[in-house]
Order: sequence, then C-alpha cells, then structure tokens
Amino acid sequence: MDYLDENRRQAFRIEIRGGRLYNSNGELFDTRAGHSVWGGSGRAIFAMDEHGNLYAALEHAPGEFHHSSFLAGAPVAAAGELVVVNGVVQQLTDSSGHYRPERGHTLQAVNHLRALGVQLTAAQIRLEAPR
Repeated sequence: MDYLDENRRQAFRIEIRGGRLYNSNGELFDTRAGHSVWGGSGRAIFAMDEHGNLYAALEHAPGEFHHSSFLAGAPVAAAGELVVVNGVVQQLTDSSGHYRPERGHTLQAVNHLRALGVQLTAAQIRLEAPR
C-alpha cells in the first residue's frame, strides 16, 4: 500500500477557485480519464482531511493506491468518489471501502465545498453508507 508523505500528497491536492476544481498543476480537474475500482470509468477517488483540504487521484489501484493513501491511513473528514468535468462537480459519492464514511461525513464535505463556492445544485450526491 502506498502511503503519501506531506510532499508527495501535494501532487494530489485539489484547489478551488471560482467554484471550480483545479489540480496541483493549476489545470481544471477532470475525471473523464479516471477509473475507480468501485465506480468504474470517469471517476476519481478523493479524501478530505480535517482542515477541509481535498485530495483526489484518477487511478484507484487495488493493493497499491486507495483512499487511505492520501493521508497515510490517518482519519479523514470525508472520502468517496468524484465525477468532475472541466472543473465542475457532476457527482460526489461516499464510496470508500477503507473508511466507510457515515452520511454525516459526506454531508460535511458537501457543505464545505459549497462554502468555498462550489456549485452543487446540479450535481448528484450519492449517499450509499448507512445512516
């Protein structure tokens, strides 16, 4: 299992500007080339730390890179999958086999993203975890 240290983690950090998501290279984040073990093509896995920092990866590799990789197994505020096109969130889920977030964690992430100006009114929020 690949656990990222602080330096390597920054390559996966997502910034929010003008309500859109940007990757660490300053480009609009887009998941169309991504793949998740659970959700399939067009997705990225994500984790949000206790400070609201968002990390995402386009590849979810069994036994190598998982949600727990971002924060080296430490607790998260939220985790799941994202569908993002040209920086616009289309879908956010709580699908994470490692963390198994409760609905409150996902709603916490949704509220934080909204507070940062991310428009989620047209996005599908999928809550699959138990109440």
